[in-house]
Amino acid sequence: MRGVLSVLMTFAFGLVGCGGSSSGSQSPVNLETPAFFFGIMETLKVDFGVEPGAEPYSNYDWTLIEQNLKALFEGRARIPAIGFPKSASETVAIPPQKKENWSLLEIVDLAKATRPGVTEGTTGRFYIMFLNGYLNANGASEPGVIGVSIRGTTIIAMFKDVIRQTGARDGGPITRFVEGSTILHEMGHALGLVNNGVTLRSQHHDAVNGAHCSNQDCVMFYANEGGKDASQFWRRYRTTQDPVIFDTACLQDARQFVP
Repeated sequence: MRGVLSVLMTFAFGLVGCGGSSSGSQSPVNLETPAFFFGIMETLKVDFGVEPGAEPYSNYDWTLIEQNLKALFEGRARIPAIGFPKSASETVAIPPQKKENWSLLEIVDLAKATRPGVTEGTTGRFYIMFLNGYLNANGASEPGVIGVSIRGTTIIAMFKDVIRQTGARDGGPITRFVEGSTILHEMGHALGLVNNGVTLRSQHHDAVNGAHCSNQDCVMFYANEGGKDASQFWRRYRTTQDPVIFDTACLQDARQFVP
């Protein structure tokens, strides 16, 4: 997975952030930065877009993700209120896309067309889309990529066909954990981890593999967002039952970050 994810991160980083304007108009200021998330944000709202057949497993119980997000902000002067959809009625119904492969540009376009709101004021809004099919970053399906975040945005895509293959039972404990931990991993990138805008407090950046942690027991470890390795992460998690799957180094980076 190392090669796949390295290429993926490079492609994603190049996709956004250019901010070109049209017709001479000025591009909007991008609020979706670590300085906003850790210095201005008072509410973190997560919106879901769901394509038929790609519904999340959790039955809208996002305890694992909420506990870990709260842990990131613990002890900071500004701790945001966190809100997730609690039922299918609170999500965006994405029409059937009938796509086997998704380019990053197609993901961004779909998000622009369907998301219910954007980051503004003191509210950060993430948009997580549950889609059928696979990422296509190199001209072919990427069967090991569970999810992807688009750099400089709060857009995340989750690929249900890949998630289903991570456990022996569709919707079983492994696939449920993989889905939740991958969402957390991608949100971690968007928030600025690891060395992706949030300053390092210790040397734990696995620079060879992009914005990832060097600790395999941390949710930000590069292999913990990919296929077979993600299921192995669940097995290690099961032995500890510690609900916080960011390691101490990532927590310290977030809690001590000075915007």
